[in-house]
Amino acid sequence: MNADLIKYLKMNIALNDELIQKLTSKFERRELKPNRFLIKKGQIADSYYFIESGFLRSYYTDNHKEHTVWIEAPGELTVEIKSLRLQIPTDYNIIAIEPVVYYAIKANDLEILIHEYKPVQDFMHRLWETRFIIAMDALRAFQTLDAKERYRYLLKNFPNFEKLPQHQLANILGITQYSLSRIRRQK
Repeated sequence: MNADLIKYLKMNIALNDELIQKLTSKFERRELKPNRFLIKKGQIADSYYFIESGFLRSYYTDNHKEHTVWIEAPGELTVEIKSLRLQIPTDYNIIAIEPVVYYAIKANDLEILIHEYKPVQDFMHRLWETRFIIAMDALRAFQTLDAKERYRYLLKNFPNFEKLPQHQLANILGITQYSLSRIRRQK
């Protein structure tokens, strides 16, 4: 089992050896090549994913234009929560930007562990609180800051984003690649 996954779990959950074994035995290692889908629009999400390496991009298409909603980076646990919780087809695509190694755990398996182990339940509660706070802060930043300030906000709060291809970073910032180049030169 991946050392990064175990480290992530130990940092966030009070784990004994039995719980580590139970949790890690439910995760399955997988790989995605660039431009391959983790989830396609219309599918119903059924798993959580821990990203070991590489970046995933969540996006939707409107009038044949792709709009990046978020980028998931290494060391993060992610899911398409609306589809998973409501058991409805997702409106989003989640695609590998580069080669991605990740671990998947079926939501049903995680739910059983949540009910059996209070530390897992506490972790999931904290995870969603944190994700909500991050989403609210990002929404506020993107509504109130200009492009240069949004760029600085992203790099301060999500330093891994510096590694993204320029067109992906420009897309999430809602600006052109040319504008992003200009902002980077002004640093």
